[in-house]
Amino acid sequence: MDLGNAATWLAPLVALTIGTVTALLTGINLVVGKENKVSEFRQDWINEQRKDLAAALAAAQAYRGSKDDRRVEQLLAFDAAQVRVELRENPNKEEWTEVRAALAQLRSDLLEGTLDDAKIAQHRDAVLLHGRLPLKNNWTVVKNGEIWFRVFKIAYVTVITIFILIAVGWMITATFRTRTIRTHQIQKSQGSRPALSASSSQAPKLPVRK
Repeated sequence: MDLGNAATWLAPLVALTIGTVTALLTGINLVVGKENKVSEFRQDWINEQRKDLAAALAAAQAYRGSKDDRRVEQLLAFDAAQVRVELRENPNKEEWTEVRAALAQLRSDLLEGTLDDAKIAQHRDAVLLHGRLPLKNNWTVVKNGEIWFRVFKIAYVTVITIFILIAVGWMITATFRTRTIRTHQIQKSQGSRPALSASSSQAPKLPVRK
């Protein structure tokens, strides 16, 4: 790269740098927008799961205290909430196995008619105990970001750091080479000057008056 003729390569280099930065910013905006939308969906998912767990427990409590003509309505409400919880379970990553089992046992005891206040409390505590951990895990993902987004942030910071180090190294190298070239040019120009002869370097003698 000829530093003495910088005009021929500086403009394309600046244009390439601006284009690269613009592309990176555009990609970042797209990724951040998608991550925010995914986080919103996950937060809505958490809220709906909480509602259905609470609805199932409330329906079970109401079922036990209702008369026969109202129990069908309460059982349908319990079943609807239970089915929604079942449908939210990821078959490839089961997180709600204990909660689903607790709800299934609660429904079985409801139909058998063997529940009292103490057993209802035990079922409620089991659902709450096993439900808090997956809810907390999903909330942590919302707070910290999706796994793929965290990986992207690490990769992005790494790439930017490498780019800055390369740019700084190039600037230092270019500055050093420029100074070296200028020093050689100065030394060359000084070495090409004709040396003064001894006779010409001496001052002319003035005539001496007698």
